[in-house]
Amino acid sequence: MSINRLMNHVITVDRDSLTSNGSGGFTQSEASISTTVRGALSRASGSEKERFKGLSQSISHILFVPVGTDIQRGDKVTIDSVVLIVKEVDEPGRRNHHLECFCTEFQKGV
Repeated sequence: MSINRLMNHVITVDRDSLTSNGSGGFTQSEASISTTVRGALSRASGSEKERFKGLSQSISHILFVPVGTDIQRGDKVTIDSVVLIVKEVDEPGRRNHHLECFCTEFQKGV
């Protein structure tokens, strides 16, 4: 079975950007990069969580998206009502197949 058939959710990818404020400083704003990416979401297993703990990071989910998707570390991803922060992006085996985005769930106010 193709992994693309499992990508049954539409996700939104938002990215922070810095814009000069004209006075020597910068203003941070969030812009939507894509609203039409299809993806699949999975909770991270214990071994996957342990792998990232060793890198001083924690993850809660893995997001699978098609190769070539404009997504990078630090992006905020919304899938259904779940908001995630991308911690790392990997292309397993470099086979031009799919990307795995290791994420942590964003909880407003925490």
